[in-house]
Amino acid sequence: LWAPSLYVLSRIFLSQDTTRDSSRMRTLIPYVADTLLESRHWTSSTSAAELISTSSSRRPVREADRNALVIALSCETIASIGRSAAKGNGVFELLLLRVLYPLLERVQDPHPIVSQAASATLNSLAVSGKHSSTEHLLKANLDYLVDALLSRLRYLSLYPRTPSVLTVLWKHIDAASLQPLLRDCARHSLRRLRQDSSRNEPHTLDLLRLLSAIAHVIRSRCDEGDEKDDEKNDV
Repeated sequence: LWAPSLYVLSRIFLSQDTTRDSSRMRTLIPYVADTLLESRHWTSSTSAAELISTSSSRRPVREADRNALVIALSCETIASIGRSAAKGNGVFELLLLRVLYPLLERVQDPHPIVSQAASATLNSLAVSGKHSSTEHLLKANLDYLVDALLSRLRYLSLYPRTPSVLTVLWKHIDAASLQPLLRDCARHSLRRLRQDSSRNEPHTLDLLRLLSAIAHVIRSRCDEGDEKDDEKNDV
């Protein structure tokens, strides 16, 4: 029932004129967004391998595909809400505060349907908010995104997608803007590793994943610089 409900909900928001009753929409839109993102459907796994190891699913591939489809429909609903919210005074900003970070978590989802849907929704929100690109949308909200990411560093076991968010931000935002974030993440991870090394803490592996993501984004940017230098030398 959830998937058809999402479709109907997206059609309703596309037909709504938020300028007529902006006060009601300022309450309704954040509520609907929170309901979507806090549902078990949004947080469900789209990895068949993960479902095999953590559940008794008899058809993990089929379940992963079904979960991915529902999450993709949720992304489409968020995009519809965004187009509606952009017509109301101040409503769009309230929506962004709720959906930007969760969408970034899904951009590098292991299931291609979810990854593509999350990326498309971010692009739709950028257009709705009159931003020139997804990169401009993220940079305009970078303070909020950085605060959200840093707050989750303390609870990596609860937020295992934190390293992937860091990678997505690095791909979309210039290095100068993200250098302080990378520095803070690296310092936090190394400090926690030193503190936990003698206690065999369960989140040690999560910290190592975060450091791996930091190393990956730095290496990828260095590779881009080398390619540009090679192109200049060729010219």
